[in-house]
Amino acid sequence: MCIKILMIHNFSNDIIEKISIHLQPNEFYRVILSVSSKINGFIDYKKDYLQYKRISKMSISDAATMGWNDYIEYSINHHLEQKNYNLINKDVWKALHFSIINNREIIVKNILSANIIPFARANIYQLANIITNLNYTNMVYSFYYIFIDKGYTIEEIFNNRSVINAITNNNMELIEFLYLGNVIEPLSLDYACIYDNIEMVKYFHQRDFQITENTLALSTHSNNLSIIKFINLNGGIDNGDILLNACKSNCSIHILDYLIENFKYSYENAIEIDLLQHLTQIDSIFLFSYLLGKGIPYSLEILNLHCSCGNLHNVRCLIQNRCPLNLDTLPQAIQADNLSLIQYLIELDNPTINSSILYSLYLATSYNNQETMEYIHNYIKNNFSSHKYSIPLQ
Repeated sequence: MCIKILMIHNFSNDIIEKISIHLQPNEFYRVILSVSSKINGFIDYKKDYLQYKRISKMSISDAATMGWNDYIEYSINHHLEQKNYNLINKDVWKALHFSIINNREIIVKNILSANIIPFARANIYQLANIITNLNYTNMVYSFYYIFIDKGYTIEEIFNNRSVINAITNNNMELIEFLYLGNVIEPLSLDYACIYDNIEMVKYFHQRDFQITENTLALSTHSNNLSIIKFINLNGGIDNGDILLNACKSNCSIHILDYLIENFKYSYENAIEIDLLQHLTQIDSIFLFSYLLGKGIPYSLEILNLHCSCGNLHNVRCLIQNRCPLNLDTLPQAIQADNLSLIQYLIELDNPTINSSILYSLYLATSYNNQETMEYIHNYIKNNFSSHKYSIPLQ
């Protein structure tokens, strides 16, 4: 079999046909796969090998992988005639997904037009979302016309996910198409803010899409001062979360300057809610230094919270600004298992931290944090006498 596969490229069509007589259908299928570059040159699907079931083992999905559109078209029609719906349904879905992802529009059109698989609305949305996510505009139009011909409306073909895909891909042509089809929903302006697309923000605003009470806060996710200023100047509302959202998005300093200067309510709310305790997902000494310099309050509880999250830079910034420590500070860092943070705290040589070292060693042992155990043990051994601490030192 291997010899035949290796040599078949050099054989004429007649010799290939004679070889095929001695092969089982699945073996001939493998030969075809091995010489896919010659397939259209020596096979007449309808008259010869399909008639004798020489490649009947080939799936439509495998044919799609190799781009054999003629075979796919014939096979679909053949199965439709035989009413083999159950045999082909799953395979057609696989072929369809592969062809969409690889932008094989003709194969996609043939499969969709064949009426061989049922389409629930969720299936149509799923396929449309794949196509719009991949930004295949021409295929979007083909997809649309096929399902319109099947009696679907545009709202049954595309949903809000397709709109978001068009926004993230900066595909204004597709946005225009969906807008004219009345698919664009009222919150699309908010999505354009979130996904940092100033042109589409202006496009939606010109068409009277509403700026809601959340639009301004959402615009900070873009980290784009132009969008924030545009929304602010066109009716944006300070809902109290603008500075919080901007910090969570790790906005640049010049954006934070603009927000603090222009949105007093959000700044006052940030102070009231202890803003720093809401920023545990961000570890930035620059952000924390900036906020502390703007009068955002800190506390021991906030310090320990960031220790428990392993945020070395935030903790360093707080301590440099004279935040107090307690006996729970180091154990919280042990819990986070951040060795760099643990080393920083211990090497402060702070009396409060020193008083919690033994308990921290116990915690590291219970958590089986090997590197931390070794570091604390060696630190104690090298810096304190064994008489001071009632633990065995080796």
